[in-house]
Amino acid sequence: MHTAVLSHDSMATRPFSVAALIAVAAAGLTLVSATTASAATLTVDDDGPADFASISAAVAAATPGDVVTVAAGSYTEDVTVDKQLSIVGDGAGTTSVVGDWLLSAPTSISGFALSGGDRVIQAGAGAEGSQITENSFDGGGTSGQGVFIDSVVGGDATVVSNNVFDGFDVDGFSAVWVYKSAAIEVTGNTITSNGTGGGVNVGEGSDDVSITGNTFNSVQNALVLIAIGQALTDGPSSNVTFSDNTVTSSSSSAVYVGGNNVTGLTIDGNSFGTIGRHAVQFTAGYTGNESAWIAPSGPDLTEIVISGNSITSANIGIAVGDGVLLAEEGSITSTGNTFGTMSSGFAVQSLATTEPALVSDEDNLGENAASGNVIVNAAPEPEPTVTPEPSTTPEPTAPVDAEAQGSGDGDELAESGAADVSLGAAATAVALLALGLGLVIAGRRTRRDSPTE
Repeated sequence: MHTAVLSHDSMATRPFSVAALIAVAAAGLTLVSATTASAATLTVDDDGPADFASISAAVAAATPGDVVTVAAGSYTEDVTVDKQLSIVGDGAGTTSVVGDWLLSAPTSISGFALSGGDRVIQAGAGAEGSQITENSFDGGGTSGQGVFIDSVVGGDATVVSNNVFDGFDVDGFSAVWVYKSAAIEVTGNTITSNGTGGGVNVGEGSDDVSITGNTFNSVQNALVLIAIGQALTDGPSSNVTFSDNTVTSSSSSAVYVGGNNVTGLTIDGNSFGTIGRHAVQFTAGYTGNESAWIAPSGPDLTEIVISGNSITSANIGIAVGDGVLLAEEGSITSTGNTFGTMSSGFAVQSLATTEPALVSDEDNLGENAASGNVIVNAAPEPEPTVTPEPSTTPEPTAPVDAEAQGSGDGDELAESGAADVSLGAAATAVALLALGLGLVIAGRRTRRDSPTE
């Protein structure tokens, strides 16, 4: 094997090669400088001085990769973002925007107080990798969703984190809604005062959705996972994780699963406080009208794992309702949960009855394990029986009603009672006769012992 050695003389004979190398290096530096220079920062201030007076104007003038900084103030406008941008407010306490945001490109939004119409922020196809962080959302009781994610698939994870959602009190909607989307992370948020609204809704056709480390208070349901049979063309909802969340209170369920088209749901390590109905509820689903329940259809529920949760108070800890289709084995595994005050830890309601058939901790739901759970105060303890102290004064004996109290013939009991009365009268007469004799004897002795006159 021969190794070529480039001598000083050979380098001197090839000046073009060295010059070309230097030119390439210079071109690389120029390319890096141009790329860095293209990431401009545009400023927005509603009362100046700044580059722009509105966010929309700054977004329209920006190029992909730019940063738009928004000064403290109040901005009323709808914002459409169709290029990759970072939009940064002065802080959720000082920079407010009233209006709807529509995202069709990866967008970072942080540092705002946001409110608007039905959907404050809507992220659609192309918005994969968006980061919505450290904002406050005010639904005002009229907005349906704070963040609506629709058909966002592929690319980097889309993250909704460390936001505060308040007042999204519209029945059937949630503060965060995920629909036909994948690689979604909802983490570290506080969702409160939603009343009849929900926390996070995951619609059919969604995959790889992680809901972790959030706090839910005064919501209808913390998580609603809808996979109804009539939407099978959207595919199953799969690989959904609901873990390490705190649900302080909910008027319905902490986790509500409607439909059988679910593959892979993990409910792990959560703390559930006061739950109005069932902590985890599985139903057949509905068409969108709660009065129109649909027939069971679609694949069975599979790979449902419920473990390590603490449930303070609920009607039933884990309730499986009418029309829910379970595989022969492995559908639902429930282990290591702690159930507080409730009528049952684990119950299944069959199609034949409206009353739940209770399943004890040692039993199985079909072939589905329900083991290692702790049920605390599952049923009220009976009141202790108090034995009265014996009285020193004998209680008077009440007269006996022979016909009412006896178990035999009433006439026999009456005759027996008459005999007892006759014996009592005879005993009294003997006692009086003995007393009279005693008095007579005593009188004679007195007369005998007295002195003679």
